Amino acid sequence: MLIYRKETPYFAITLDLGRNELKILQRWKYSWAIAPGSGKWTYAETKNFHHKVDRLIWSVWGSRFELKLAQGSKIPANYKVGPVKTYFDVKWVLDNSAHWKVTVTKIKRGAFQQSYIRWNTREISLDTEDTTQTLKYINGPVRSYQYGLTHEFGHTLGNVAYTPSGHGDEYASGSPYLADFPSIMNSGNELRQRHLDFIKQTLNSMVPGVKFDISHVR
Repeated sequence: MLIYRKETPYFAITLDLGRNELKILQRWKYSWAIAPGSGKWTYAETKNFHHKVDRLIWSVWGSRFELKLAQGSKIPANYKVGPVKTYFDVKWVLDNSAHWKVTVTKIKRGAFQQSYIRWNTREISLDTEDTTQTLKYINGPVRSYQYGLTHEFGHTLGNVAYTPSGHGDEYASGSPYLADFPSIMNSGNELRQRHLDFIKQTLNSMVPGVKFDISHVR
């Protein structure tokens, strides 16, 4: 078998070398909150919100990274070496198997509420405007737009100051990536190799003698 799995507190990884695929799965347990004047959640609205989560994470993060076997790695028997594609998925769960407890607040259209994650307690706070693309940065003709959801999702993959990768919000004063406005961890929607650092560190601990590097980001 060329399938390797690892469960972490933050996500589950499946490396399938038969298919040359890396899958990162997060299980989310939702709580549905209401801001004053926004009205109650309906079941259809909660389903629609999770559908948007799936769609946006797939469109912004899904199948964007390709990995390659690092030089000097031991090649597993029967492995046909090739580029490894990376996929992300979020599953809505109702039990205690959740990696993340997610509170989603229903707010009025066009309103703002600060979204965030808490890495150590594995909590995410979102609102209904996080699935709408908003203008985050203007400098002359340069514009950067971003979905709050896909930015916060990036934090849940280890783009926080508490992991060995050591980089979180790139718009913060003092960040070495402060000028990289299009970056998804700054003010835009573009991915960088560094955004997979924590995933790669986890992956490279799974199979003895086998290491991977990021070869391409699109």
